[in-house]
Amino acid sequence: MTQIYRNDDGVFTNINAGWLSRRGTAAWGDYDNDGDLDILLTGWTLSSGLCVYRNIGGTFSDVTAGLTDIRVSAAAWGDYDGDGDLDILLSGNDSSGPVTQVYRNDGTVTDINAGLIGADFGDVAWGDYDNDGDLDILLTGSNGSGRVAQIYRNDHLCTLNVTQSGTGSGSVPRPQPKQLRLWHGHHPDGHAVARFNLRGLDG
Repeated sequence: MTQIYRNDDGVFTNINAGWLSRRGTAAWGDYDNDGDLDILLTGWTLSSGLCVYRNIGGTFSDVTAGLTDIRVSAAAWGDYDGDGDLDILLSGNDSSGPVTQVYRNDGTVTDINAGLIGADFGDVAWGDYDNDGDLDILLTGSNGSGRVAQIYRNDHLCTLNVTQSGTGSGSVPRPQPKQLRLWHGHHPDGHAVARFNLRGLDG
């Protein structure tokens, strides 16, 4: 079950959104630039594995974005092409196996076929690790045959011609659901860095 609680001066009230989702994730983001927060929701549901819900005056409506249905998943909003609206980074498992995809938001969302390694049971994050003004990608999880911990550098705005800049292999612990956390920090020299901690079991 996925629920939204409205904060009224510190008192939280369930708005009874009625969404069913498990083994997924949710992320807030103003994808339509109308000044309020919309929701990206993934996971097992009764009808679909992935939805974007548009917030119109506090009422949420499925925009039928046409995204790949994924489970055991991760998602993040980020403006990778610098055009002022939020794009979507997804990883998880569809009917064919682990996938990782980037969708460009131009009012409608389009899979840019970024060519990233597929991963599930992990997490994703945007961040400008090389301090060049555009968003890069941190990706962790399992690709079905091994463990994944990689950074992809974004070298070309509008196309996201990514270059793999870091990898993890046998020394990376096996990710477990709800045991992987990512967070951001800053190096003493002022550069933004992406730091991650994997908690799981080897073997």
